[in-house]
Amino acid sequence: MRMVEAKTFKISPRLDYLFQQLQPGTDVWDLACDHGLVGMKAVVSGQFPSVTFVDKSVEAVEVLKRDFCVKLGGFDHSVDVAIVNGDMLEVPLPSENASLVVAGVGAHLICRFIKRVPLGSNLTLVLGPNKNPDEVERALKDLGWHITSQEVLIEKGRERTVFTAIVEGSIELQRAGDRRNQ
Repeated sequence: MRMVEAKTFKISPRLDYLFQQLQPGTDVWDLACDHGLVGMKAVVSGQFPSVTFVDKSVEAVEVLKRDFCVKLGGFDHSVDVAIVNGDMLEVPLPSENASLVVAGVGAHLICRFIKRVPLGSNLTLVLGPNKNPDEVERALKDLGWHITSQEVLIEKGRERTVFTAIVEGSIELQRAGDRRNQ
């Protein structure tokens, strides 16, 4: 089966930006993934130990499984891959060492998702609401997340905001570690 290299796997600039926000070495969760392109790029990059795709649509999951085989040459990768038919508001989530990406869905759904994410160590949220980014920004701040990046990208004439956030306390831990290493 043929293998695809990350540099030859093309996705839109917005999806590529989402991919670039993932933290290498963490497990990637592509939630409400639909086509799963961000997760697919994570698989072919080889920078992540595992990638979990989650979508509640049975049809989307079946198409994703077919596309995975066609676009990436199947499951012959060094990355552990799981494709799950489930609701991102109900599946068990990791509490540490993960990058969780949700994009292309409404702010209300993303805010409900943020509320259920455990505040663990080395967790990164990468969020791209399709509208009402101010609601997502408020939810992140209210729930103890620190926004490390907030970018507005133009895609097909529409402004699309992408947030990257980490647990507020992890910044202090990181700074304390930096001071000890000096």
